[in-house]
Amino acid sequence: MNYQNDLIETAKKAYRDGFVRNMTGNYSIFDRKNDIIYITPTGLNRESLDIDDIIMINSNGDILHSRADARPSREVGMHLAVYRVREDVNAIVHTHSPFATAFAVKGRVIEPVTTEASFYGNEIGLVKPAPPGSVKLASGAAQALKDRDVCLLQNHGVITIGSNIDEAYLKAVYVEETAKVQFLSEHL
Repeated sequence: MNYQNDLIETAKKAYRDGFVRNMTGNYSIFDRKNDIIYITPTGLNRESLDIDDIIMINSNGDILHSRADARPSREVGMHLAVYRVREDVNAIVHTHSPFATAFAVKGRVIEPVTTEASFYGNEIGLVKPAPPGSVKLASGAAQALKDRDVCLLQNHGVITIGSNIDEAYLKAVYVEETAKVQFLSEHL
C-alpha cells in the first residue's frame, strides 16, 4: 500500500468535489502495525500535493519524516485524539463541505433523511465551538466520535472516520449528500 498516494488522491478528490478550498481540510491514515500516521501538511494547496509533502508521525505525535519546511496539519492533535479513543479506526477525513458545514454553523445535527445515512450509522455528533488546532477541539471531537463515525465541528466543518481512507471519504460524501437533501427538503 502507498498511503501517501492514497492521501493525495483523497485530498485532490475533496478539492474537486467542492468539500475544501485551497489549503483547507486534512486527512490521515494510521498504519497501526508500524505506528506510523500519514497526515497532510498545513499551508499547502491540496491540488498540488505530492508524496514528499505527506508527513509521517507516530502515535505520540513525534515527526518521523517530513520536508524541512513542512509541518503536519494544525489539527494533528485532533487526529491523534480520535485514534486514541477508536482502535478500529485507521483513517480520518476532515472537510468543510458546504451543506454539512452550514448545519455545523447553525449547531444543527443532520438527520438521517436518506438511505445513504445508514452507511455512516445514521448518527452524527456535534462538537461545541473551539479554536482550530486547540486541545479543546481535539478532546471534543474524540468524545463525539467515541461511539459514532461522524461529527460536526460547530462553526468549522465535518469529520468522518473509517477502517480505511476510502470508507472515511465515502462517509463524508454521504454526509454532505444527506445534509443537502435535508436542506432542500426543508426549503421546498
